[in-house]
Amino acid sequence: MIVKNNGLYQFLQHVDSYLYRFLKQVKCLSRRQRQILLCLVVLSLVACMSLINGMVDNNAAWVEGSWSNKSVLFSFKAKNDHCKVWNIKKEDQLLTENVLIAVNSTRKNIVLAKSGNTIEYHLTKLNKKQIELRIVNQGKEVEKIRLRKDKKTP
Repeated sequence: MIVKNNGLYQFLQHVDSYLYRFLKQVKCLSRRQRQILLCLVVLSLVACMSLINGMVDNNAAWVEGSWSNKSVLFSFKAKNDHCKVWNIKKEDQLLTENVLIAVNSTRKNIVLAKSGNTIEYHLTKLNKKQIELRIVNQGKEVEKIRLRKDKKTP
């Protein structure tokens, strides 16, 4: 049950009435005009989504910190504020430094690779506290490990 004094209720009523009037006006348009209007709406939505996607960084900050399972501990440390350059440690040994996020990375699937090196580190975010690390050498998977966020890391 919606209380009529609620601002949300009034807002929804206004949206409903404006939408009704708009659809009534669209109904009066010819078929060709409706097609043009639909194309304009689709193009504006695509442009808006492209603009938003371009403005938002593909932020890999969730990777930073220590990740472990029962037998091994990995540490990922960003070297800059934009999370583009990384150092990777296994236990206390530095595996690689100055690895970059590859072009084919997404928000939940990060690929860390170093130019001229054949080893890639594929990190897949399974949930907030769990990732899957795949170490790939020359296109072949060498190691696949599920890791949990280390409790010592904030």
